Amino acid sequence: MARFAILSVLVAALASAASALPPQEPLQQLSDKWTWKDCGSSGFPLHVESIEITPDPPRPGEDLTVTAKGVADITIEDGAYAEVAVKVGRIKILQKEFNLCEEALKANASIQCPVSEGDHEITHTVALPKEIPPAPFNVHIDGYTVDDEDLLCLDLSIDFRKSRFFGLSRAMSSTGVQPKYLLVLDFEATCGDGIRRPEIIEFPTLLYNVNEDKVEATFHEYVRPVEEPKLTQFCTDLTGIQQDTVDAADAFPDVWERFQAFLKEHGVYDKPTEYSFITCGNWDLKTMLPKQLELSESAHGLDASGVLIPPYNDWINLKAAFRRHRKSRHENGMAAMLKVLKLELEGRHHSGIDDCKNILRIIQELKKQGWAPVKGVRQ
Repeated sequence: MARFAILSVLVAALASAASALPPQEPLQQLSDKWTWKDCGSSGFPLHVESIEITPDPPRPGEDLTVTAKGVADITIEDGAYAEVAVKVGRIKILQKEFNLCEEALKANASIQCPVSEGDHEITHTVALPKEIPPAPFNVHIDGYTVDDEDLLCLDLSIDFRKSRFFGLSRAMSSTGVQPKYLLVLDFEATCGDGIRRPEIIEFPTLLYNVNEDKVEATFHEYVRPVEEPKLTQFCTDLTGIQQDTVDAADAFPDVWERFQAFLKEHGVYDKPTEYSFITCGNWDLKTMLPKQLELSESAHGLDASGVLIPPYNDWINLKAAFRRHRKSRHENGMAAMLKVLKLELEGRHHSGIDDCKNILRIIQELKKQGWAPVKGVRQ
């Protein structure tokens, strides 16, 4: 299999970003948060299928080996290039164009341009500097052919901070802190071909009293997207959300302000230890909310480095909790969990509010089996 230059671009971007910032004290412990996403549409000729890093998480001062697999539908000719943007938290520190073939040459890749179409595997090792600023790095890459046509879209996030809320989560889990209330949340977002920056379009939350087994309040609003205001047919078919519904809704900042008022009204800010969000997976609060807050430039929700602040950084991953309780090897999605529990899906799958109600039914059934929610269970 061939080596491809896009990985060299990514490594070069990270190296440039790290050198652009002032030195910091070497880190002793990293958070275990790194994510990537192929943000290209199905029509893009180059797609990344998997990325693995060793060590995981990466450690300053040690070699980082990245192995990526992908598929090229066309031959990559000399002159292909990538535009790379690197942010530390919410601050953009690098905007640079890289020639893919030149980067392949610098990386001493075994196959140079032109790169033939087909399956490719990339393995590249780079020595990380000992001093890397303790901050989250977010890298966005747009690749283009020599004819300026779309080639690839890739997002990568690596967090070089000391473990903060991840460490807090583990501590809370080990001490068995149980919330009195659960905030059952399930976002729906723009999706489908051509959507590069998903935006929240449905924002539902159920406030569930664990001890009394009842829903005390419901927050539910649709949200008007601004980057990609027209929903794809795929998104409408998946979620059931109609174009006129989001057209009539407020943009995210207004909805977010009302959600904060909802939390304040019900005491979440006054007694945060009594509350935890619960989601079906980590995507809603680990990925989607931070990206939406950054996109909307919302004043509340992120700290200066772009990380969620309380109470939004306190959530339980129902998939992980279910796997632990059932002693399963793998995590299950919502539909699979319902099936295991012999519960029928009620409403529409991928309707945010219906998903929240089905997530709650799973929670209630698990409670009957002796399960109790514990703060910080995410893996």
